[in-house]
Amino acid sequence: MLIADLHIHSSYSRATAKTLNPENLWLAAQRKGIGLLGTGDFTHPVWLQELEQKLVETGDGAYELNPESARALAAEVPGPCRAPVRFLLSGEISTIYKRHGVTRKVHSLILAPDFAAARRINARLDRLGNITSDGRPILGLDTRDLLELCLDEAPEVIFIPAHIWTPWFSLFGSKSGFDALEECFDDLSGHIHALETGLSSDPAMNWRLSALDRYKLVSNSDAHSPAKLAREANLLTCEPTYPALAHALSSPGGEGLAGTLEFFPHEGKYHLDGHRKCGVRLEPSETRELGGLCPVCGKPLTVGVLSRVEDLADRPEGYLPPNAPNFESIVPLNEVVGEVMQRGPATKGVTQAVEQLLAEVGPELFILRQAPLEELERVGGPVLSEAVRRMRAGEVVLEGGFDGEFGVVKLFTPQEREQLKGQGSLWREAPSTRRQLKKKALTKPEPAPPLLSLAESTGDRLNPEQQQAVAHRGAPLIVRAGPGAGKTRVLVARAAGLVEEGAAPGRVLMITFTRKAAEEMAGRLAGEHPAAALVKVSTFHALGREILAQALGRELVILGETERAALIKELAARFELRPSWAELTLTRLKQQVHPEPEAEIAPLWQAYESALAERGALDLDDLVRRAALALEESADLAHTWGARFDHVLVDEYQDSNQAQVSLLKFLLAGGASLAAIGDPDQAIYGFRGASREGFLRFAQDFPGAMGIGLTRNYRNGEAILQAAQGLLASDPDPGRLSLSAQAGPGVKPVWAELTSPKAEAAWVAAKIVELTGGLDSRQVERGDAGELAPRDIAVLYRLHAQAAPLAQALAQAGIPFQVAGQEPLAETDPLDFKAQRVSLMSMHAAKGLEFAAVFVVGVEEGLLPYQPPNGEPADLGEERRLLYVAMTRAGQSLFLSRAKARSLFGVGGPRAASPLLGDIPTGALRTERVVSRRRARQIDLFA
Repeated sequence: MLIADLHIHSSYSRATAKTLNPENLWLAAQRKGIGLLGTGDFTHPVWLQELEQKLVETGDGAYELNPESARALAAEVPGPCRAPVRFLLSGEISTIYKRHGVTRKVHSLILAPDFAAARRINARLDRLGNITSDGRPILGLDTRDLLELCLDEAPEVIFIPAHIWTPWFSLFGSKSGFDALEECFDDLSGHIHALETGLSSDPAMNWRLSALDRYKLVSNSDAHSPAKLAREANLLTCEPTYPALAHALSSPGGEGLAGTLEFFPHEGKYHLDGHRKCGVRLEPSETRELGGLCPVCGKPLTVGVLSRVEDLADRPEGYLPPNAPNFESIVPLNEVVGEVMQRGPATKGVTQAVEQLLAEVGPELFILRQAPLEELERVGGPVLSEAVRRMRAGEVVLEGGFDGEFGVVKLFTPQEREQLKGQGSLWREAPSTRRQLKKKALTKPEPAPPLLSLAESTGDRLNPEQQQAVAHRGAPLIVRAGPGAGKTRVLVARAAGLVEEGAAPGRVLMITFTRKAAEEMAGRLAGEHPAAALVKVSTFHALGREILAQALGRELVILGETERAALIKELAARFELRPSWAELTLTRLKQQVHPEPEAEIAPLWQAYESALAERGALDLDDLVRRAALALEESADLAHTWGARFDHVLVDEYQDSNQAQVSLLKFLLAGGASLAAIGDPDQAIYGFRGASREGFLRFAQDFPGAMGIGLTRNYRNGEAILQAAQGLLASDPDPGRLSLSAQAGPGVKPVWAELTSPKAEAAWVAAKIVELTGGLDSRQVERGDAGELAPRDIAVLYRLHAQAAPLAQALAQAGIPFQVAGQEPLAETDPLDFKAQRVSLMSMHAAKGLEFAAVFVVGVEEGLLPYQPPNGEPADLGEERRLLYVAMTRAGQSLFLSRAKARSLFGVGGPRAASPLLGDIPTGALRTERVVSRRRARQIDLFA
C-alpha cells in the first residue's frame, strides 16, 4: 500500500516553517511512512529552481532526492523507517473574484506532470499577478479560467478543488463558495475528477451528497511544517508515478485509490458552527434554531462544515454507498504519546518518546495503523497500547472545532487517566526531575495581566460617575468623558433606563456622527432592553435628510463624492482657485446655518450653489444646514419636530458644529430633555467647522446645564495613558479631567527612529508579525510570541500619502490589511473594522475606534504638527489633540516612530522628531534601537 500526501507547502509560503526544504521533506516523509509526496508551491520561481537543483527524474513524472543528498542524510532516518520517497510537483493557488454578483474565494490544488509544464504554467500566471511574494499566490482570476489556463499549458494536469468545505477559500465554503461544482467550473466541470475533503470533514459526511458520487475523495495534510505531514493522506494501490496517480484519480471505479487517512473531523477548526470571540460552539440544529445569529453578540455565526454539508445533503447521516472506499481516522502520534504522558505534544519528553518508537517499531503511520499492540506495549507500556487501540476503534472523546479553533480529541477521560496511573511505561519521569521543572517554572516571570475592557472590568455594573450620568433627569446634561471611559455604554444605559421608566421608545432620539456608530448603538440598545430596540438612533445627516424630505415633499438627490469633487474642481479652475482649498472652504461654510462667504470665495460659492440647484441636488454637507433653515422658515415644521421627541441624547458632542447645534435647539423646543457626551480633548475636526469651544459653550447654548465627568479609563494601560496625557499639559484647561487607568500598569509605549519611510514600514511589518505570532517559531518556543489577530492592530498616519510604503511592506510580509480612505464624519463608512485585517488609516479616521495594538508612524517635524505646502500655519492645539487621539486608540501596545528623512510633496530631506514629543513626560517612552536585518528570502527576490 502506497501512502501519498499531495498537498503541502514550502518555506516560501506565508506562515510556514523555514525547515520546509527538499532534504527535510525527504526525512520527514520516511519518518511518517509516506511514499509519494507533493512538493508544494511549484508556482514560486525560487522554490521551483531549488527543486530542479535537488531532485532528479525517475522517468515517470515523479522525482526523488538526488543520490548524493540522500546518502548524506540516510543516517538521520531511523532504521525501521527507511523506504523510497517519490515527489510530484504540486502547488496551491488562491483565486478571489466575483461571479454571479458574489465574491468568490476558492483554493485549488494543482499537480504538474513535469518541470517543463510547471514553468509554462508559471509563465502564464506571472503575467496575471504576483507569484513571487508567496508560495500560495493570490490571483484575481476566475477559478474556471485558472483551470482553462492549466489545461492549455499542460493537458495532463491534475486539478483538485482544495479543502472543499472550509468556510473561507473553498469550493463549497459557507462564506464564499458555490452550491454546486458546475456553478464554479461551468463547461470545464468534466475536467474535475477528484475533490479534497479537508480536515473538518471525512468521506462519510461527503457521501451524503449524491452530486459528489462521481468524484474521487482525497485527503492531504496541507502541512505548513514537516511535522504536520500525513495528518491526512491517501492510500493508493498504484505505482508512485504521475500517470498512475492521474489514472487512479480519474478512473470511474475504485482502481488505484483504496481509501484515505483522516483527521477525526471534529478536530478540524471549522467542523461545528460558532463564534470564537464569544466562546459559542453550536451544533447545526442549534444554529438553525437561533437563525444563524450568535446568542451572545447577535452577529452572524461562522457556519461550519457540518452545517454546510447538511444544507447541501440529499441523503441521511450514516449513508454508506456501495463499494465505498475505506477510510481510517487517526490522531498524530505525538498527540497520542502526549496524552499518555499527560504532557504537551511538542515537549522534549514526548519528542524523545516518539523517537524511541520510530527507532524500535517503525514509521508513524505504521505505529498508528498496523503495529501489533503487544509490540507497542513492550516499547511504550500498556497505556500507550490501550491509547492506540482506542484510536483504531474510534473510542475517543470528541470536542468539535469551530470558528478557527481546532477541536479536541481525547483518548482517555480524566477519571480513566487516574485509574491508569502507575502502570508501567518507559517514559515516566523521575520525581526529582518533575520537582526541578516545577521549581524552574515558578521562577519564570509572570506575564503582564491582560487589559480589561469596560464590560470585563465592571460587568453589567456602572461605576458611580456613570450611574450619575445615567440617572440624571431634568436640566440639560453635558458629560465630559475621556478616552475609554465608557461613553457609549452610558448613552445606551441612559436610553434603556428612560424606556424602563415608561418613556415611549419612539420618542427617545439618539444622535451620533457616523452610520457605523449608529448601527452599533442600535445593536447595543436591543441587547439592553427589548423595547429599547425601538429607540430612534440616527446620524445628524440622516436626521437632516428626513426633515428636508418632509419639508420638500420629495426624496432628495445627494451629489456623490466623486461628482462633487469634479464639480468643485471645474469651478475652482474657472475662478483660479486651488481645488483642495476650495473644497475645504465650502465644507466649512456649510457647517453654518447662515454662512457669510468672504470675497475670495463668494463667486465660487454662488456658482456652486447654482450648479447644485440646476441639478436639483444637494451635497452631504447641505443636509443639516438646510434642515435647520427649513425649520427656521416653517413654524408648522418646527412645531412638528419640536414635539417629536421627549428625550434627545447626543454622542461625540465635541464634533458638533453651529448648524448641528441650531438643529438641536429646534428639536428641544417642545420641552425634550437633552444629554450630550464627548471630550473636548478629542476635538480634531476644526478643519470641517467643528469647534472644541462648542463643547465648552454648552452651558451658554443650553442654560441651566449640569456637568458630569467620567474619569475612569478602561481601555489604556497606565503607561500609555500617562504618555498621552502629557501631551495636553501645555494646553491648559481648567475643566480637564484627571484620568485613572483601570486596566493596570500596562507596558511603556515604544519609540523608534528609522532611516526612511521604507525602513519604517519594514519595522512596522516585523513588529506586527511578532504581535500576531504568525511567522517566528523561535518566539513561540520562548513563550513570548504575540497572540493578536490582525484586526486587533492598526497603523495610523497623518496623511494618506504615507500609506503606500506601509501597504507594500505588509503585503510583502504576508499580513492581511485594509486601507481606509475616508474620514469617519462622512455619512457612509466603507470599512468593516472587525475584519481579520490590519487597519491602515489616518489618525482622523481612527477617532472612536480602539485596538489592542497601535502604530503611529511619521511622528516627525512637518507631519505632526502638519505643515501644509501652502505655508498656512498649523493649529497646534488641534494637532496635539490629534496625536492624543491616536495614542489613546491603543489598549495594550503603542508604537511611535519616525523616519529620519522623508520626501513629501516632491520635497525631500532630513526631518527632526516631532516637537510634540517634548510634551510627553521624560521616561514615558521606551526607545527601541532598530538593527538593520538581512531581508527575508521570500520578499520579492525578483523586484
